[in-house]
Amino acid sequence: MKAEKMIAKCQYCQQLTPIESMRCTHCGTSLAAGQTYRLTESDLQGTDTLRSANGQWGSAFIDPPQPLVMEIAGQQLSLPTQPVVVLGRWSFSTEEPPLDVDLSYFRASAQGVSRHHIMISRKGPMAYVTDLNTSNGTWLNDQRLVSHNPRVLRNSDHLRLGRLDMRIWYGKVAAQLEVNAPTNAANSRY
Repeated sequence: MKAEKMIAKCQYCQQLTPIESMRCTHCGTSLAAGQTYRLTESDLQGTDTLRSANGQWGSAFIDPPQPLVMEIAGQQLSLPTQPVVVLGRWSFSTEEPPLDVDLSYFRASAQGVSRHHIMISRKGPMAYVTDLNTSNGTWLNDQRLVSHNPRVLRNSDHLRLGRLDMRIWYGKVAAQLEVNAPTNAANSRY
């Protein structure tokens, strides 16, 4: 008898995902109210672990000590491995909380990046991106994020902060990238 796996169909993006994840591995929506199906191993062949119908999505799982790397304009910027990282652009204001990652090196102000634009958080083996109520918006794989609504961040995802485009890499892929952007972009202002 073939092994059976429980999967769910996300009500938001309509993609199939393993039910044990509790959240859609495609868009991050809770699976609590979704439809569930029982499929055999042969039903699952060729589905690329159910991430998407066309197999374009990277893994949603990262080992906690592994770095997240942002590829921006052909350069790579390694993010701190702390549980929560805030990204944005430098500000002269001393009243604002400090940034973990300053994107000013990449002409963030001219690209419409807010002072505190996104938060990337790690929870267990997964990473999430959250828009911090920005005026120019954040897009994940060409879908605008709702402010303060965390979404799953996957290896090779495309992020756009205002008009600043970047690709996210992590895990073993990120470790293979050569990090050549300055780690403290605050020293290189445009």
